Amino acid sequence: MVSVGTIPTSRLDRVKLPSYTCPPYAIADMRLITSFDEWLFHAINSGVGKWRGWDRFMMLLTETNTWRVSGALLAILMLIFGDPALRRTVVAVIVAIVTTDVISSYVLKPLVDRSRPTHALQGIRLLNRPKSRHAFPSNHAANLAALSMTIAWRHGGVWAYVLIPITVFVGFSRVWVGDHYPTDVLVGWLWGGICGIGAAWGLNYMEQFWGWV
Repeated sequence: MVSVGTIPTSRLDRVKLPSYTCPPYAIADMRLITSFDEWLFHAINSGVGKWRGWDRFMMLLTETNTWRVSGALLAILMLIFGDPALRRTVVAVIVAIVTTDVISSYVLKPLVDRSRPTHALQGIRLLNRPKSRHAFPSNHAANLAALSMTIAWRHGGVWAYVLIPITVFVGFSRVWVGDHYPTDVLVGWLWGGICGIGAAWGLNYMEQFWGWV
């Protein structure tokens, strides 16, 4: 005798769990996006990238130490010569960059598991040796977007006019040197921008709540 609320074994054998199949149009759309991404990568890396006079400049932009040193100097200047609001912004920038970099490196990249162009494509110009295989998203693009948007969101003006174009050029350089696909950079900008705006908004809220001047 079967108790109330249970299913007989004979019926369990006939139970079919619902299955999900990705629609064909979704697969086609992803292939289209991937194909365009690869085409745009080649157009920048091997097409526009034939202007070899720009290689040294792009390598300077894409070099990690360039932005570590520049960022440290910027933070020191802001702490020494900035007003209290600008000094608090330095803390917000650090929080934004750490959040962006840690989640990008240890969550998003292993989760998506997309290989860099150097591991997937043929006939590319490789000017830089990537330290890891994972490409998506670009940490360079994400971290600089986090820095730029935190400062630009809080202070605007000349900060935005200077930092945002630098962020764009650095992201472009990541494709130029062969390290990333364009969508790696675009998503990096988006993710870093979200973290930067979030850090700036959080600091603005704290200033209003605590009455900081």
